[in-house]
Amino acid sequence: MNEIKDTLQFDDMHPPPLPSLLNVLTILTFIGCALAAFSLSMNYFQDCDKALASLENLPELGGFFDKLMNMSKLSIAVMCENKWLILLSSAVGVALCVFGAMQMRQLKRQGLIIYLIGEFLAPIVVFILSLSIIPWLALTGFVIPIVMAILYATQNKYLVN
Repeated sequence: MNEIKDTLQFDDMHPPPLPSLLNVLTILTFIGCALAAFSLSMNYFQDCDKALASLENLPELGGFFDKLMNMSKLSIAVMCENKWLILLSSAVGVALCVFGAMQMRQLKRQGLIIYLIGEFLAPIVVFILSLSIIPWLALTGFVIPIVMAILYATQNKYLVN
């Protein structure tokens, strides 16, 4: 008697192959996390006084541009005052994204949840910090996380518990 196995059942010796889009997304996540970690270290050691002074030396353009310049100065000041909070939330977010991507490479659904928490952690913190200054500009920090969340959500069907 020959036993017929369902082709969708995999044993531990032969796990299902990693879907190509999920493979590409996780590789992009690893690259993005490496760039984010580098950027975090550069931004943390940036001299806030020098950044504000460089904005002071720009010529006055009048009207809308002066308002935008004042908002930029306020934004830099708020970000400099909260360097530790931004560094901590961003570093935790990067670590969660890497761990979530590694879990998704093993086709574990919990990786998607971990990834999404990590992806949205830093933009939410920055949005809350800059809410009183320029909330519409802080919303731009959500563009890439939303796009990545949508792309990863399309791969949810390949993830198992």
